[in-house]
Amino acid sequence: MTRGIKRDGSVERLCLPVAEWPALDISLWEQSMTSTQGLFGDKGARAGLRPTTNRNVAKGYGRWLQVLQDWGELDAHLAPGDRITKERVRRYVKNLTVQGNSAASIAARLEQMKAAALVIAPDMDWDWLKRAASRLRARSVPIHEKRARMESADELLALGHQLMQDAPQRPKPGQRAVLYRDGLMIAFLALQPLRLKNLAGLEIGRTVQKVDGLWMITLPGDETKTHVPI
Repeated sequence: MTRGIKRDGSVERLCLPVAEWPALDISLWEQSMTSTQGLFGDKGARAGLRPTTNRNVAKGYGRWLQVLQDWGELDAHLAPGDRITKERVRRYVKNLTVQGNSAASIAARLEQMKAAALVIAPDMDWDWLKRAASRLRARSVPIHEKRARMESADELLALGHQLMQDAPQRPKPGQRAVLYRDGLMIAFLALQPLRLKNLAGLEIGRTVQKVDGLWMITLPGDETKTHVPI
């Protein structure tokens, strides 16, 4: 997700797309995913990883760059690794915390930043980022006893329909869009459970197609957890 909705209904950009990264960052990232072997059998460090994994790392690093841009500190002429300093990362963590992100979510952002840093500045030591992410994960408190809080599929379906019906009554377009989207997702998942990653990745015309008058969802094996097509 590259854009989000603020509490007042306005839209903000959360993640800087790869195409808008500084030129050197783009070049180093693309080299890391080059799968064609060269004369000596070398290929990019991330070439063997799944596309979804690389997309998630790109989004995590893009979020970092977006924050730097918002701060007025995204210097395109600075070496990518030199932008990632402990002082800035402390501010970044504070920024994410103020926005309501959990410790586990923030740890994931730092892990994505480290994964990107390893290919844009491979000669630098990034163990401190790993340690910071580990400390954040240690602070996260897992939620237990979920079964007692579970709702039935019928109740979730009714809630989804209700949210979609209520959406047009919201005063701002962003609020209407978010409420309708949430209602649609809840109703859909009540009828057809999918992993959230697969749900978020659905695309009309690719994974969602109309066949003989019926809408069909088709997920290729390289996008499922078990590598088996759905």
